[in-house]
Amino acid sequence: MNIARAISTEYAPADRCPAEEILSCRLQLNNAEATAILDAMPSQVMLINRHRQIVFANKALKATLGLEAAASLMGMRPGEAMSCAFVKFAKGGCGTSKFCSECGAVQAMIEAIDGVPATEEFHLLQEKSTGISGQDLRVTAEPLTLSGQNLVLFTVDDISDRNRRRYLERIFFHDIINTAGGAMGMAEVLFEESGPTEREDLQILMQALIHLVEEIESQRTLLAAENEDLVVHAGSVDCHQMIDRLTRKLGRYREANQKHLVVAEGLPPHTIEADAALLGRVIGNMIKNALEACTADMTITVGYEVEAEQVTFWVHNPTYIPPQAQKQIFRPSFSTKGTDRGLGTFSMRLLTQNYLKGRISFSTSKDSGTTFYAQIPNANSTA
Repeated sequence: MNIARAISTEYAPADRCPAEEILSCRLQLNNAEATAILDAMPSQVMLINRHRQIVFANKALKATLGLEAAASLMGMRPGEAMSCAFVKFAKGGCGTSKFCSECGAVQAMIEAIDGVPATEEFHLLQEKSTGISGQDLRVTAEPLTLSGQNLVLFTVDDISDRNRRRYLERIFFHDIINTAGGAMGMAEVLFEESGPTEREDLQILMQALIHLVEEIESQRTLLAAENEDLVVHAGSVDCHQMIDRLTRKLGRYREANQKHLVVAEGLPPHTIEADAALLGRVIGNMIKNALEACTADMTITVGYEVEAEQVTFWVHNPTYIPPQAQKQIFRPSFSTKGTDRGLGTFSMRLLTQNYLKGRISFSTSKDSGTTFYAQIPNANSTA
């Protein structure tokens, strides 16, 4: 009788294969071409058997664990190999303590052993001779038949840096928006208590602070969209009111000085279902790009066209985009306005396609100028 079968568990089965079965499995895998491919992968990869025991470990995993050979890992479970701090609470090893029921790695392994691919994220608390440390990991478990054996391909990726960056981004945006909001509140108090002479300067200061907060919010939205954390809040949007509000607001920006920002005439009244904030950012970026492209006395026109399936918002300016630049529009690192720019058109495409479920495009010619279009689905609309 296998001794491991007599060991109790508080979560996953504690059963283990005999050492000779692990060795036999490993010898069969030595001749498999697939293991050479796994060794070439940059991610940490293990092959585990039906008892969640390691029968193969690739070079990346061995390097991470500081091992020359994988022999010492054979028969171990992932948590044991990676020095999980909770292993000591489990008589049956990795996966058998009460803490393991919350472990994404164990959950993914169990699902894959049952034939269902799984991906989970979890925090690994490690306890080594050097002390306690932690890692945020993403694991993927895929059922796999190799050399006639039913195994699980278990891949581990360290996402600690990504998670810490996102955490710092959230703190940064929270703090900077609070600071800018506090400055705006102080400016409003000073405005109310000031005389006519000071009010003009304070009005300029308040507009600058409002613009600052909007730009910070815009960057926060873009990062959330890139991280796929952005939540869409759909509601009723009056198309004419939206572009009228945006042209009035952006017409006060410095970039609009000595330029003519107008709303097209004869636009039909129309309402659509969309996220007003995201749609406003897309159209706002279209207008900002047009303002920055134009010189004094040029006219930028904003409008929309209603069709059965979609509403197309458009922004026209009389300038021309050269062929070389045309090919790179909507790329995140490209800008016609110098270095450290280029997120404007990229964010337009990202928000429109991924979150508003629409399409962004442009046309340009030397005779007609440039027009950017944002086509938004015309669902649940009213004229």
